[in-house]
Amino acid sequence: MTDQFYIRIRGRVQGPFDSEKLRGLARRGQFSRLYEVSRDGQTWQPAKDFPELFAAPAAQVAQPAAAQTTAAPSAASSKGNSASSGGGYSLQSPAPQNATSAATWYYAYQGREQGPIDFNTLASMFSSRQLAPETEVWSQGMINWTPAQNVPGLVPPQAPTKSSMGVSSYSTESVRSETEQVSAATIRALTDSRPWVAFIAIIGFLYALLTLLSGVFQLIVGARSGVFPVTASGLTTIVMSLVIAFGAWLLVSFGSAISNVERSRREASLVRALSTLKSFWVYIGVVLIVILTFVILGVILVISVAGTIAGSFPELD
Repeated sequence: MTDQFYIRIRGRVQGPFDSEKLRGLARRGQFSRLYEVSRDGQTWQPAKDFPELFAAPAAQVAQPAAAQTTAAPSAASSKGNSASSGGGYSLQSPAPQNATSAATWYYAYQGREQGPIDFNTLASMFSSRQLAPETEVWSQGMINWTPAQNVPGLVPPQAPTKSSMGVSSYSTESVRSETEQVSAATIRALTDSRPWVAFIAIIGFLYALLTLLSGVFQLIVGARSGVFPVTASGLTTIVMSLVIAFGAWLLVSFGSAISNVERSRREASLVRALSTLKSFWVYIGVVLIVILTFVILGVILVISVAGTIAGSFPELD
């Protein structure tokens, strides 16, 4: 019985395909180790864990390494080699510097194979830190994709200064956050919480609306009767309704961020979602601090007034 596989890239699932079909897609550059593979459509693994799906044609394997290094790559063979992957990273033979510089190169960015590009241009992208040293690259003559830092002369050495370490760390983390995918368990936990987030947000908006109506009513009554405490209470109630509505809006933003994580499955989207959630909790904390401050001031005022009133009465003998 022929094995059936599903493939997934950027959240899109295709298949099922048999192993021969996937090998053909790999040779044409339509399937690479950047994909995820599943046998049942439920449990996913990196495509690199299935080296049998990237087996090169027998004629290509039998070709001498020197001939592969110097031969001009056609579109089909370049894409076929670029999609090949195995258990590790290696070169068929160390190419001379002039041959390396003249070769056509490809690099992986945001889950896609980019290129072709010449060696000097690719090296300049690493020099300007547009790409991280861990970015995987491939050129004709290489068996598998390999991190750029393993290719001699491609990534310039960096001095361990504080400034360069800070910039390099920021660049690496930003590239990783844009390319790495969030695990299915994390996405499931977020999506499971989204209905509750939406429910609390709706309740917040309704409560804010009722509070606003109550504040407007008190404001009108206070203005007509000329009773200042009622007017002040109406103004305070209106402000509280706005505070509640803004908190509910932050929850709506968090729910929208969860949807973005589910669609893109990128770590950068997860970071933005958690940042939105952090803003919500910081806002709640600030509101509670303000409320607590007013309560304490109110208690102090009541005690002070009570003491003043008690002191105004003469003591009875």
